Amino acid sequence: MGARGTAGEGGYRAEGLAAAFRSCSSCLKSGDGRAADEDKAVLRKEVRGRRQKCWRANGQQAAESLACHVMAVLENRSASTLAGYRAVGSEIDVAPVLSVMADEGWQVALPVVVEADAPLIFRRWFPGDALVEGPFKTLQPDSRCETLIPEIVLVPLLAFDGDNYRLGQGGGFYDRTLAELKSTDDDLL
Repeated sequence: MGARGTAGEGGYRAEGLAAAFRSCSSCLKSGDGRAADEDKAVLRKEVRGRRQKCWRANGQQAAESLACHVMAVLENRSASTLAGYRAVGSEIDVAPVLSVMADEGWQVALPVVVEADAPLIFRRWFPGDALVEGPFKTLQPDSRCETLIPEIVLVPLLAFDGDNYRLGQGGGFYDRTLAELKSTDDDLL
């Protein structure tokens, strides 16, 4: 089955990614130690290849569709702090969302890697701000930028399943970060 991405009424869908993830989701949920880690590594490799094909064909359209969807969802929210990320490789680009929300008066933040096994922190970002290279060649706001605690976090991912289990890049940064944020804010979106 090839990965096919479409932008439509429900937003961007990459059917091949979801199918690949579902085929292995039981091992991801089981916490079966080394076997699950090996399964995840194989799945990540497969999903990256499929996603790359989708991104080449539909990357810009997917970013625009996501921007419309996110702005519609956030339109009547009382939250005012949104965290996003800088897309790497074939990750969906959330820069259009971040720029529009900043223009609408939202406080927008980007993630900062502090330590290898620590949760991320988020620093304020304005469209056009220069970013500095952080660990793992990530681009992040300078240390002089204000640290924010987001109410809403746009999270990068490789795939997800029908139970909303997320498959990330494998570093655990967002797993640690979301757990920490949720421990202090039950309404985190």
